[in-house]
Amino acid sequence: MRNLSAQLASAFRDSGSGPARTRRAGSALLLLAMVVLVAGCDMPSAASPAPTRPAPSTPPAAPPTTAFVLTTGALSAVALRGGRLLWSASIPGEQTTGLVVAPRLGRAYVLAGPPFTLTPVSLSTGAVGRPIRLGPAVWSVALAPDGTTAYVANAGSGIEGLPGPTGSTITPVNLRAGRVGPAISVGEGPCGIAFAGDGTAYVSLTVARRLVQVNLASGRAGPGVAVPPARPPLAVAPCTVAVAAGAGLLAVGNLQQDLVFPAPLVDLLDLASHRWRRPITLPGTSNAVYELGFSPDARHVYVSARTRGGLTDTLYIASIATGTLTQARLTGYVVTFALTPGGGTLWTAAGTGSGKTALLPVNATTGVPGRAIAYLPGTPVAIGL
Repeated sequence: MRNLSAQLASAFRDSGSGPARTRRAGSALLLLAMVVLVAGCDMPSAASPAPTRPAPSTPPAAPPTTAFVLTTGALSAVALRGGRLLWSASIPGEQTTGLVVAPRLGRAYVLAGPPFTLTPVSLSTGAVGRPIRLGPAVWSVALAPDGTTAYVANAGSGIEGLPGPTGSTITPVNLRAGRVGPAISVGEGPCGIAFAGDGTAYVSLTVARRLVQVNLASGRAGPGVAVPPARPPLAVAPCTVAVAAGAGLLAVGNLQQDLVFPAPLVDLLDLASHRWRRPITLPGTSNAVYELGFSPDARHVYVSARTRGGLTDTLYIASIATGTLTQARLTGYVVTFALTPGGGTLWTAAGTGSGKTALLPVNATTGVPGRAIAYLPGTPVAIGL
């Protein structure tokens, strides 16, 4: 290509004048045509711009095939098609209190104690690995967006039989290495932990009645924002927390701590302005929120709540725009749920009166439940997909 260009330049440079110039100019034009013919397929032109490839799109998430259901003392894997029990693993510890599923590592991790540990369980076989030691008092566990780090809220309990978080730190756990990192000071009574996509964690403080923002890279917490007060005798005790990072929205629900009755509210925080929106009011005189989650489009928040005076949980689908509640037609002694990636189905583990856990689908828009696909022994604690 470079040789042809040099020849073309030389032909025009040496063309001279008169008939000879015309012949040499004709030769130059012929040579130019040859250049175009030879290189036409490889050289973009102003008249015919090179086609651009469309930007790669994120493939849709594959639908889940297995539910991992944590009940009192055991973690079970159930095939969502047909409800076949794939395996069940016994978990060491007096209490099983939390679960995270880490597909990148091929394991689930069960929080149990006291003293508390995170016990790894193979997602494919149910084989139980060596527990990661945490400490004498841990309240909750959450998986960071990197899929390999868990954070635990270091907390004790209030009056015996009526738990309430104490303590003032959260701790990162490197799940791949099985190593516990240095504790991060956050404030009094850390309870729930949720993550945004910018390396930030949000921690609810039950005792301080605040939400704090934690920079995960530096391990430092900001001053946070106070949760709006409630009318006496109801109390604000923020615990359960969820973040819709794409919408810049956080939801927090109240815990029944010690002898106070929690306000029947789910408070909504705008993460950009740190201003509170109109809360979602739950029915009844008070409701302790057991679990929260957002729909993928952040138009709805899902609430598992326990009403004062009752021993059962109810699942609500709340419109963020209007506050309208749709109550799912199921109850249970503890109701926990996991949303499918597409957002159409809430896979729900609900306690039954016979001491078993029913695994069943619930329509994420209408709240209409399907038929239970499996029954597992024990009371439900958590579920993951």
